[in-house]
Amino acid sequence: MNRIEIDANADATGSIRIRLPAQAALRPVHLVIEWSDPQDASGEALEDWIKATAGAITDPTFSVEPPGDYEQRDEIP
Repeated sequence: MNRIEIDANADATGSIRIRLPAQAALRPVHLVIEWSDPQDASGEALEDWIKATAGAITDPTFSVEPPGDYEQRDEIP
């Protein structure tokens, strides 16, 4: 396995552009994103991200199926 580590800063929209070397073109890659944020411990950063992404799907054909019925099982004695 080949490995490339890149430190980058996202732009104001949260986007990062990555150009891979030619030998990596058309090959599967595994991408892990890690960041250091002092707010992570309190969960505030995650809550802000969830609020910012709410309503992001603009496809009018997108729908969420209602939950189905759960299987009824015998109680364990």
